Amino acid sequence: MCLTSRAWARSGAKACRTGSPFELRFVRVSAGIPAEHDVQLYDRDSSLVETVAAHLGAGIAADEGALAIATPEHAAALRERLGGLGHDVEALEAADRLLFADAEETLSAIVGAAGVPSMVRFERAVLPPLNRISDPGACPHLFGEMVDLLWRGGDRAGAEALEDLWHQFETRRDFRLLCAYSVADVFDRSLHLELVPHLWRTHREVRLVAEPSRLRHAFDQALAEALGPGDAARVYELATARRPDAWAPAHQLALTWMSAHMPQAAEQILAVARERYASASSTTKVAPSPGADLTVSEPPMRVTSSRQM
Repeated sequence: MCLTSRAWARSGAKACRTGSPFELRFVRVSAGIPAEHDVQLYDRDSSLVETVAAHLGAGIAADEGALAIATPEHAAALRERLGGLGHDVEALEAADRLLFADAEETLSAIVGAAGVPSMVRFERAVLPPLNRISDPGACPHLFGEMVDLLWRGGDRAGAEALEDLWHQFETRRDFRLLCAYSVADVFDRSLHLELVPHLWRTHREVRLVAEPSRLRHAFDQALAEALGPGDAARVYELATARRPDAWAPAHQLALTWMSAHMPQAAEQILAVARERYASASSTTKVAPSPGADLTVSEPPMRVTSSRQM
């Protein structure tokens, strides 16, 4: 299913250099994103709990404090996992070094009766628990899933407004924030058309899965097999030529660009990538696609691009 020149013309794609698409890994884009505001997408609670427990545990270990604004179910799982990692959760909570706040209750306090987040209500809801776990000069580790409650409830404007409030709040107080969004399928094309671009506008790092190199290899292989190495390289080149907001992994940009500009091919490629990702083992070496001399453990390479589409 290699793309022809006519297909590229229909897609609006420009001719660009061929070669391995795997040479491009990260693209630097505009500044202005909070330096310590990341987001994790997850399809299983167990993977989320593992990631968040490590994040909160780092804040505890650094004696900076940790705050989780979580659902009751996730709070219970996080307490259990932190205990499994060797933390005395009861003692930490008693000493105000670790604190859990209910996500629904905190969100209700922030949006108020009008249902619209405001900075005044945000500070009233967030500052008290934050002051309990840390001094003003500290940099506590925070986890929050209020934005996910808004997004899944269909209030996307509210989710964006709340993300913006976190962004503004970071100019007044140091913290390291990890947000989370629940997704059913990371290979769903609509995800890369709607949610992922929104997340890159407001976060330093978007973690699509807990094992990003495994995802990258699944996508790289599916893309190269479907389009051929040359056209796969064009997808990467076009995707990394003009994207906003943060240190964006090139395979994520390629996923988003392909989903928007190659809808029919994207559905087929994502279906193959989904199968490859599900069958791949995170501990085994994945065979690279043509022209890519990479293994699962290879770190990405940062590049810059100033081309305009």
